[in-house]
Amino acid sequence: MIKDKSQKMNKKAQMYKLIFLCPLLAFICSCASTPPMSSRISSSVDSDQCPVSKACIYVIRPDSQNTQQLNLKVSDGMKGIGVNGPGTYLQWARTPGVVFLESRGENLIEVNFQAAAGQTYYFTQSVNNSDQNSLVSISKDQAFIYLKSCHPANKVS
Repeated sequence: MIKDKSQKMNKKAQMYKLIFLCPLLAFICSCASTPPMSSRISSSVDSDQCPVSKACIYVIRPDSQNTQQLNLKVSDGMKGIGVNGPGTYLQWARTPGVVFLESRGENLIEVNFQAAAGQTYYFTQSVNNSDQNSLVSISKDQAFIYLKSCHPANKVS
């Protein structure tokens, strides 16, 4: 009788180990198959990824200690692209030509430029303490630094 009880206890312990170890093993395996964030970012920032017939645009909203939580809408001409919050970025490809890039929060910022095929353009968005937003062109190197700490924002469908 005592043997039966200890055997039941051992079986229960083995079952609990399996219940715990199976999900842990699945999690470890899934992490191993995911490429590191730095390699995903470097390939997305690489202007070689931009189709030769298109111009690519990144609007990055870096996260910082003093950033306002205000969400900023981004438009390319009349087309809504998405909404950036702190620590997010938007990226899209478009037909070359004149770009009417807009950032809308408490105020409206417009940046107009001529986009060339196969080129990538990088901008940062920020919000000051008065909830006024800005949109500034930056270098690819600076964009790469910001993108390391950002994730994709929600795009408009």
